[in-house]
Amino acid sequence: SEGVEPLLEIAMLREEIRRLEDAVRRLDEFRTLAGKLGLDRGRFIQARIVGARLEARRRRYLVDAGVSAGVRPGAGVILGYAAFGVVDEVMNDFSWVLRVDAPPVKVPAIIARSRAEGLLEARTDGLFLSYVRAGETGDEAPAVEHDLVLTSGRAAMFPPGVVVGLVEAVGVSEDLVFQVISVIPEVAQLAGDVVVIFAPANAEAEELLRTGGREAEQ
Repeated sequence: SEGVEPLLEIAMLREEIRRLEDAVRRLDEFRTLAGKLGLDRGRFIQARIVGARLEARRRRYLVDAGVSAGVRPGAGVILGYAAFGVVDEVMNDFSWVLRVDAPPVKVPAIIARSRAEGLLEARTDGLFLSYVRAGETGDEAPAVEHDLVLTSGRAAMFPPGVVVGLVEAVGVSEDLVFQVISVIPEVAQLAGDVVVIFAPANAEAEELLRTGGREAEQ
């Protein structure tokens, strides 16, 4: 029994090292994509979280920026380096934001390693990314646990390359047509009350935001 305790400590240390290595890898991948965010082009509106309604599986936050600041429904909201949520309701000086894992949020997303692209959907039982499976002869790399999931930039909701989370589990739909990926949202690991809201730079993107990004579902 004297040798059991050190072995447990070693196992715990190894797990902690693996977790830290994963965090470093995610940050490195984010840095290589950070240039795509366009932070120097004035496309972001800074806001502060000033309130919240935290119901089961529906986390809603009030931020102090609204129509007067250029915020539109369907706009993506970023906390730190991760996708925080999507603007749900806009008033003159305030907006309500649904967290990225709160139904019925849907965000176009991509797996960084394989480049498989699909629609990320918040459901009552979790956060899932779905995309059409590659054919038997396809060269698309399968998703694996801990793969990084990023925004794809489609539907003008978020710029491309914003961290959404990590692959938790990989499955398929009942009809075997879609790959269904369970995703752990990165924002669940973060803290802070200052966010930035994405503001598209052209009329076409504004129209996509006005419709709440529903084009992404088609």
